[in-house]
Amino acid sequence: MHRFIPGLVFIFLGTGLLVGCGPKYPNCETDKNCAAKEEVCVAKKCKQCRDNTQCTQPCQVCSADFSCVKQDGCCVSDLDCQAGEKCWLSGATGTCGPTCNAESPCPAGQRCVAEKCVPDVGCVSSADCSAGEMCSDGRCTAGCNLANISFDFDEYTLTSDGVSTVESNAECLKAKAGSVQLDGHCDVRGDDEYNLALGNRRAAAVKRALRNLGISSGSINTRSFGEEQPLCHDSSEDCHAQNRRVETGSN
Repeated sequence: MHRFIPGLVFIFLGTGLLVGCGPKYPNCETDKNCAAKEEVCVAKKCKQCRDNTQCTQPCQVCSADFSCVKQDGCCVSDLDCQAGEKCWLSGATGTCGPTCNAESPCPAGQRCVAEKCVPDVGCVSSADCSAGEMCSDGRCTAGCNLANISFDFDEYTLTSDGVSTVESNAECLKAKAGSVQLDGHCDVRGDDEYNLALGNRRAAAVKRALRNLGISSGSINTRSFGEEQPLCHDSSEDCHAQNRRVETGSN
């Protein structure tokens, strides 16, 4: 017959309680208390990291609050970089930087313009060219010509051809860099007062178009000569069409 020994039962139960108890998360005594969360014990608290060795994802470092955070400028692909930058890899990770520079040239068929790789066609816009040059068909040309903008009879709205001419003139004006003079003209039909007003409306329409294309409004001056300065003097429709125009000049 077994005798009941209360003291021994107490010892066994007490030992079981001592073995089963421990700090409650996020409190800790050792890393083992944080292992279930894949964390480490730092100053008696479970944290993501103690140093960079616990941050296993690329471009992550251990921050001041012992969290794994992305390192500024570090990247594994271009998606990690800001617009206009690319990821220059050196091993598994790299650094975000300009799309191109002297140390990082563009691939074949491209060239570096303002730290961006562009097709190697000489130029994309007049901004790629030297002062006084303009970009025409992918090449920088020495100087440019400002064409007249033609209008339909009794109209001051730009035609599709007129829009194209204004766009070409805008590129030229950006290369020239200076003030712009817009002179409105009319054919001889209509009275003087009406044609002066119509010439002003035509010049104003071109000014709005140039402003929308990036030419500073403050640099554009407008005036009207009405029918006083025709390019030709016969009564043919072709002659009338030449006289309905806005002339663009720059200083």
